[in-house]
Amino acid sequence: MLRTGDIVRRYADGPLMKIGEITGDEAFCVWFDARGVIHSRDFFLSGLSPLNLAAATRSCWPETTDIPEELAAQLDADAARKRREKSRKPKQSNKIRRRSGCSSNQRAS
Repeated sequence: MLRTGDIVRRYADGPLMKIGEITGDEAFCVWFDARGVIHSRDFFLSGLSPLNLAAATRSCWPETTDIPEELAAQLDADAARKRREKSRKPKQSNKIRRRSGCSSNQRAS
């Protein structure tokens, strides 16, 4: 059963369309062409097939496994370097105590 908002195809290789409204046995569908121009038209419900999960569209974003090995190694090295820098404690210096001229013996007097 098709509902408003479903993604459908008219033919096996037709464009993916979204159902905007269903009236009787017709569906008002909206889709974009390859140039990005929006189109709309009424189709009979019997001529539309729902998009199954197996035929879902692929994302335009690359998969994380598609990262080249050298880039992945560089990213890992950068992350490890940042972790090392974050874990380092700043070196404490005694210069401040020496400059003040006060020692623990002088304070007691």
